[in-house]
Amino acid sequence: MDGYVIRETELNTLVKQVQNKLDHKYLNDVILVPTSENIAKFIWDEFAATRKIAKVIVYRESCEMGVEYTGESNGQSAALVR
Repeated sequence: MDGYVIRETELNTLVKQVQNKLDHKYLNDVILVPTSENIAKFIWDEFAATRKIAKVIVYRESCEMGVEYTGESNGQSAALVR
């Protein structure tokens, strides 16, 4: 065991795949109602298709707030974070 939860190169690949689906897109065409909660769920769904994950945190720097999503297997919880 090397101490990594996930190798950085693998994480970068997963992030890039999700980023390619969202970056420079009209989010309403990708996510029906693109709230922070729904964006976090979208990212969760994309990652969970290939990996077991604990949570997704979406932080909106412009308003200094974000959301933490823990997935449907954990009771589908989205919580506001500051």
